[in-house]
Amino acid sequence: GLRPGTEPVALAVGFQMALERWHASAAERWQHMQQLRDQFEQTLLASGANIVVHGAQANRLPQVSCMSFVGLDRQRLLLTLDRVGIACSSGPACASGSSQPSPVLRAMQVPDEQIKSALRFSVSARTTLSEVTDACQRILPVINDLRLSSGIGK
Repeated sequence: GLRPGTEPVALAVGFQMALERWHASAAERWQHMQQLRDQFEQTLLASGANIVVHGAQANRLPQVSCMSFVGLDRQRLLLTLDRVGIACSSGPACASGSSQPSPVLRAMQVPDEQIKSALRFSVSARTTLSEVTDACQRILPVINDLRLSSGIGK
């Protein structure tokens, strides 16, 4: 399956330089995403709503937050958040398009009530603090409205 030819040296060197630049700023990107994720979680938790952050005490990836909005249906919450411009997921990234509950949460022995209300949010190295703040300002009224319409309260 190999064919003869000259290796594209300029492309190989360019790729090496791109990897070196990426690697040099990896720790900074990691810290930035972790700070945004933590701010996102803290803001939502401070609302007093019945929210559980899964893996909060674990060494976890900086860009992902899995939270349960206890008492709310994750599918209804997902659709309502989508209407206000919040992109999130109700299942694991490895099962995109699936509406099945997370096998990871099951393996963590998370109670069914929390699994039924779990959503996954992500940030990126390009996400800004103002975007996280805006997301929280959109999410909190949705949570409150759904709780009131379901007769749950906070």
